Amino acid sequence: MRFEANKMGVSGICSISQSGLPFTGQHNRGERSHHHRRGNSPWLPLRNTPTMDVRAKDFSPLPTFMQIMLATLIMLAATMAAAQTATFNIGTQTWSSGDHESNNCTVYLSEGVSTIVANDGANIIVTGTASNVRFTVNNNATVSITLIDVNITSGFSPITLAPDANLTLTVEGGNTLTTTAAHAGIRASAGTTLTINGTGSLTATGGGNCAGIGGYTSQAAGTIIINGGTITATGGGGAAGIGGGRSGDGGNITITGGTVTANGGTDSGAGIGGGFGGDGGYIEIKGGTVKATGGYASAGIGGGLISVSSGGGGGTIIISGAANVEAQGGQFGAGIGGGSSSGVNGGSGGNITITAAR
Repeated sequence: MRFEANKMGVSGICSISQSGLPFTGQHNRGERSHHHRRGNSPWLPLRNTPTMDVRAKDFSPLPTFMQIMLATLIMLAATMAAAQTATFNIGTQTWSSGDHESNNCTVYLSEGVSTIVANDGANIIVTGTASNVRFTVNNNATVSITLIDVNITSGFSPITLAPDANLTLTVEGGNTLTTTAAHAGIRASAGTTLTINGTGSLTATGGGNCAGIGGYTSQAAGTIIINGGTITATGGGGAAGIGGGRSGDGGNITITGGTVTANGGTDSGAGIGGGFGGDGGYIEIKGGTVKATGGYASAGIGGGLISVSSGGGGGTIIISGAANVEAQGGQFGAGIGGGSSSGVNGGSGGNITITAAR
């Protein structure tokens, strides 16, 4: 057998014994030889097989078969551990396996609330009921969380996406996320990405002037994608159900499936789109069943109530495919399009495209 690994700093010629291992001494010519294939020719006997001649060039000896197997097993075990998904019960504050650190999370207590920070690569399942817990997806982290029959009532946002965070949220069973203060049900402000999948239900309720799902007060929503589930989102005060907080635009919202009900705040705010003084942003609905109801002087889908100097425009709204959409504006607001200024001035309808399925 000839091998050359110049990039590894090794070259030489090695004979192979019948046991398949390199000879350590002279070859016994009287011994029966192994055969060697040359190209596509038949197996031919080796002649005058030399002793093993390996010249190392700044390279440690080649690993043995057992060393290679051991390294492979260690790498496999590390990969399996990284892919492992553990379940966290918020009621008992316990993991099904491991602890916070081993599941790529950190935890700290503040104002009587346990904050679970999901770091980059975390993939966790959450169950249980609690009023003293919240989850934060860390800055620049990509995280997967599955909610199974979770009920959180908190004085903060039950789930917050920190700047540039990316969260895939899967819902199974019935789940409720409620804030009792001026926070979003799920805070996904500009620069973040939230994707919701699953076959379960999720009810997210914002407080103060924050969205059910989307922006905090004076913040636009980030990128929000809903692919499935039964999703109900209600904004607080002057915020959208799904979209911007008060004075925040709708961000980038896409709905491809599921059943979505979105209600603007009681003061104002679109069902889906901008909060009070906010434009609709970019809204695309291409599947699922959607019912959106605007708050006072706000569109069902589009802009919120017009503030003194800005907002209320519908933005870009695209409805296509097999989507089943019902949109109801609040008093003086359009069903789909712009908000109003108490019926005195109307916001721009924006750029609206509706294509029926064929």
